[in-house]
Amino acid sequence: MISPEVPTKLSTLLITRIAALVLNIWFSTCKITIVGQQFHDRFILGNQRMVGATWHRGAIFLTWFFRNVHPMIMYSRSKDGDLIAAMAHHLGVLPVRGSSSKGGGEALRKMTRFLSQSNRNKAATVLD
Repeated sequence: MISPEVPTKLSTLLITRIAALVLNIWFSTCKITIVGQQFHDRFILGNQRMVGATWHRGAIFLTWFFRNVHPMIMYSRSKDGDLIAAMAHHLGVLPVRGSSSKGGGEALRKMTRFLSQSNRNKAATVLD
């Protein structure tokens, strides 16, 4: 018997797909002001390589905002990280898992390989 506290893969898939849909609807109603338009155009819209970072509380917006450039974003290996990484995948982000205490070195190497590919130029990390 499956404990109600332990989500199944199916329920996690359903929850993260619904969360991605809700975020798309919710954030698309927000007015976003770009400060430093020249940097946005060069690094986000352009082909310039970029590594970004945000604090933990900005992870969901960062994931949504960068979804169309299909970056690799590092998320922690925590249970919360499991959910946001799965949701990010549904939004078009390539999640990589790691943190300063678990798997960060390997995640950083994956991000470096990702950025060295000629058609990949965006990556970010979520700081705790």
